[in-house]
Amino acid sequence: MRFFKAGTALLAGLATATCTLAADKSSDETPATPVTRLFLQDHTTGTIKWADVRVGEDKKFMLDPLTDVNGFPKLDAARQKLVQMRESGSVVCVGVRDDNDGGTQSGWVAIQSGVGYADHGDHGHW
Repeated sequence: MRFFKAGTALLAGLATATCTLAADKSSDETPATPVTRLFLQDHTTGTIKWADVRVGEDKKFMLDPLTDVNGFPKLDAARQKLVQMRESGSVVCVGVRDDNDGGTQSGWVAIQSGVGYADHGDHGHW
């Protein structure tokens, strides 16, 4: 298996990869209250993007700029496609399928989400 520096692991098929999220995108101009982190599949480029959703001082939701997940394996968007995506704890698993019955790399990529769980007793938040 091959490892990349960074927070995703590819399970089965594709070489194991490790990816991390880009450096913290917050600044003095960005509201400090994150509500959730989104992960999006960009089917045109075969990449995964992420952004935090925040609440501004005006109590309105704001979406940080979308950023590629660093270290995500380079996919051939014509031959491979991103499929199901699920979370497990602080890990996001993304399916990759190819048009060659697995011969062009298919499997799962596990992305370390960079968020943790806050338990509030009767419910919790990631």
